[in-house]
Amino acid sequence: MNTVTTIEAAPVNTPLDRHANALANIQKMIDDLQEAREEIAQLKTDLHREVDRSVLLNEEREYYRKMALRLQGEKTELATDLANIGLLTMKAQDMVKNLKEEEVK
Repeated sequence: MNTVTTIEAAPVNTPLDRHANALANIQKMIDDLQEAREEIAQLKTDLHREVDRSVLLNEEREYYRKMALRLQGEKTELATDLANIGLLTMKAQDMVKNLKEEEVK
């Protein structure tokens, strides 16, 4: 951060010299204040940009979280269907086996 510095001139003897020195110091403080205001404005702009970026990242995270939950549900449904297919296949195999045994008799 900038620090306020005073302008040192030759030894001040007359009131006019002291007045000029005081005006120079005031102008330096005004310039420093303007620089600080510009830096604050830039920091505020950067902050707003980062807040917007954070909001976008949170929205993206929520989207992927919802997608993951949806896909997890679909995976569970497919696993259940696959298990049911396996059970039906075993039942069908038993039925075919029973039919073959009856034909043999």
